[in-house]
Amino acid sequence: MIARVIANLSWAALGFAMLAGIFAAFGALLHLLALANGLLRGFRHDDAANDRRHATHMLAAAGICALIAAAVGGLVLLIASFQ
Repeated sequence: MIARVIANLSWAALGFAMLAGIFAAFGALLHLLALANGLLRGFRHDDAANDRRHATHMLAAAGICALIAAAVGGLVLLIASFQ
């Protein structure tokens, strides 16, 4: 029973870690696109500011997913240590 819980939580931690990687990749790509847009239109332009804001939110989502993955991974280690 506990081994099954550990296995399921391990898969959940892996899923959140993969999601964090995807969010980080898209956030980095959006930052590059926002930089290019800022160079073309000027950094004070509203579209460039919105692009930077969206990219920052994507990187924040990556950080949140990484924290969740670390918490679930820690829970797995805690449960495994009591077994």
